[in-house]
Amino acid sequence: MSSPIYISDDDDSFEQEAPREKPKRYGQIYITDDEEEEEPPPSINLNEKRQGLITNLFPSIKTKHSEMVNLVSPVERQPDHAMMIGGVSIILPVKPYPCQVAVMSKVITAIKAKKHCLLESPTGTGKTLALLCSALAWQKKEQGTR
Repeated sequence: MSSPIYISDDDDSFEQEAPREKPKRYGQIYITDDEEEEEPPPSINLNEKRQGLITNLFPSIKTKHSEMVNLVSPVERQPDHAMMIGGVSIILPVKPYPCQVAVMSKVITAIKAKKHCLLESPTGTGKTLALLCSALAWQKKEQGTR
């Protein structure tokens, strides 16, 4: 067995080139200090790769990706639901539940009175949507009045 080698950063021992010797074998693993230059990865054309994947997944489709994009119709935006609560026009992306209307009403009332409010509602009733929509609607109204 050889004795351990200690290298410190206060001498030049770490700058010396290690002698070339056979790689050490530990079971099936060989450890070497040789640094081989890595070849740069080949450039990949994403459009060709995407087209190849589409062709492999759907061999019956003979159209290209760019042509398929034009065939897909855009998703139509759902109409917004607007309502007036406490003199503030609130726009929601979906039809609100009655409990959401109650939360929005309390939020608008508390904001107008410059008071704090503690609101409770069960999980899944849309508290976040109600709070954000009502607070942002009030803020938008206030910016318009200034």
